[in-house]
Amino acid sequence: MKKIQMLLITNLLIFNLLLFSCKENNFKDDIIKTEDIISAINKNENIFLVNKTIVGDLDFTKIQNNYVMSNTMIMNEINSSITFIGCKFENKIVAFKISDKIAYSTNFKRNLTFTSCNFMDTVNFQQAVIDKFANFSSSQFEKFVSFQGVYFNGNENYFTETNYKENVAFTSSVFYGDVSFFKSIFFKNAMLKSIIFKQKSNFAAAKFHGYTDFTDSEMMQNFSSNYAVFSNRTYFNNAIFHANAEFISIQADTTIEFKNIMFYSNTNFDNSTFKQGTKMERTTFSVKPDLSKLKEKDNIKLDSCYISTTTDLKTN
Repeated sequence: MKKIQMLLITNLLIFNLLLFSCKENNFKDDIIKTEDIISAINKNENIFLVNKTIVGDLDFTKIQNNYVMSNTMIMNEINSSITFIGCKFENKIVAFKISDKIAYSTNFKRNLTFTSCNFMDTVNFQQAVIDKFANFSSSQFEKFVSFQGVYFNGNENYFTETNYKENVAFTSSVFYGDVSFFKSIFFKNAMLKSIIFKQKSNFAAAKFHGYTDFTDSEMMQNFSSNYAVFSNRTYFNNAIFHANAEFISIQADTTIEFKNIMFYSNTNFDNSTFKQGTKMERTTFSVKPDLSKLKEKDNIKLDSCYISTTTDLKTN
């Protein structure tokens, strides 16, 4: 009972804090101008907006607090907590741009939350640094999205049930905490190359309708794509899986390439369906994979693969 009371008190305090932040910003209208949001951030005020329509480019690189990182890079530092819930963004989100050969990026020192939001224009967080909690769950992106080279430093990162109508790029990003793309839908190309997942990565029940590329990515902890659907060409070439890799009950409507991969722990392909010929070429397994439970065993073959504990063992 005491634990429940403490939890209720804690939630009430958090709600009051968020409500105070909203009053402090004095955002009473249903339509909010982005210059008012930037002005509040420049005053180090927290942003907490629910069910609002945001008009104008939300350009985080326009804030006044910044510092020079190099001759070609300026970092804008945001110390405010940023929270948008159920909001609609009519125009662009800009956290990175290049002007006069100088790159401007953004460091979000506190949480960055856009849940159940609708982004009508492009979203660009390229080379941003997000130090705390990152949450984009249940949001829909209508145009191109870039999280290229982003450092997600928080313990938890959520992209669950996100919809991407156009191409999305997470190339060369680094996730220092857990990340979930559970039940997300990628309608066009998903560029997931050269990502480093320091903790657990979850793509379970995700749907990839376009070209999908995990090439050169590194999974330091457990990776799950259970029940995922891959409808177009998909590549895991040169990836490294340090912990368990689960591909249970996936549906591959086209070829998936598994070439030059290192599996340092268990792999699981139980009940998966590969509708076209899929090969694992020159791939190393620490534990020999059991392909006996595949739904269509003839559509996946091991070619010049070997078990690392017995380097001369070939399985064809």
